[in-house]
Amino acid sequence: MAIYKFSDFQNQFVQMIIKDIESPQLLDDIIPAGKLKSSVETMRVHQNGYIARLTEALGETFEGTWFSMGDELFFEVCEQYICNHHSSEYNLSNYGYSFPYFIGELKNSINIPFIQDMARFDWIFKELFHEKQHDSVPLTELLKIHENPHLKLEFGNAVKLFSSQNAVYKIWDQRKKEQEDIVHFDFENPEFVILYKDKNSLFSKEITEFQFDILTKFKNGLSLDAVIEDSNIENQQDFLEIFHIIVTTKIISRVY
Repeated sequence: MAIYKFSDFQNQFVQMIIKDIESPQLLDDIIPAGKLKSSVETMRVHQNGYIARLTEALGETFEGTWFSMGDELFFEVCEQYICNHHSSEYNLSNYGYSFPYFIGELKNSINIPFIQDMARFDWIFKELFHEKQHDSVPLTELLKIHENPHLKLEFGNAVKLFSSQNAVYKIWDQRKKEQEDIVHFDFENPEFVILYKDKNSLFSKEITEFQFDILTKFKNGLSLDAVIEDSNIENQQDFLEIFHIIVTTKIISRVY
């Protein structure tokens, strides 16, 4: 049995598990156990387990993507991703940050127009799920912006804005339905959604493109008067509807 540094052993072990790069020196040091007959067979068990566990982690995060792709295609894409993006996360729920971008590179071969946006939505939902609930400002604080339009609104950390050229959220919302209960519709419509936490529960609300644009400007740090000037808001009712969304969703954590 060869004697060498443990770090070298670790590196060769990882290379064989992830990239299938065989190391004769490593295989000499592997002792088969139980019904396993060779060191190669032993390594295959580890390799298959590694891919299976990370596929499971991706499946838990990207439920809508899995639902949209189906089992065979999703597992195939997961294996490609796992072989090219090694896990360095202690918490496997954090694995897959670049999965939406990876899917974007494959979208022509996957041939599902909305699939990258679906993966983006899955990841945003996962982040919000694990996000700590923020403290919302009372209504009296929000009303200050009427008196001083130079004030800005700071969004809480448990708030996400999402937009897509396709009705991704409507598809995602059916991910756990039985086949006979799935509603088919024209998904080729732009979609704008605000996701937020209230009392540690997750909520989502579809909004208009105009409302999404205004909320995005507030989220990016523009004051009320700057938003009004930049957006050319002439109809007071439009602003009142946006303010109603802000109040009812409790998404603001500070007025400054």
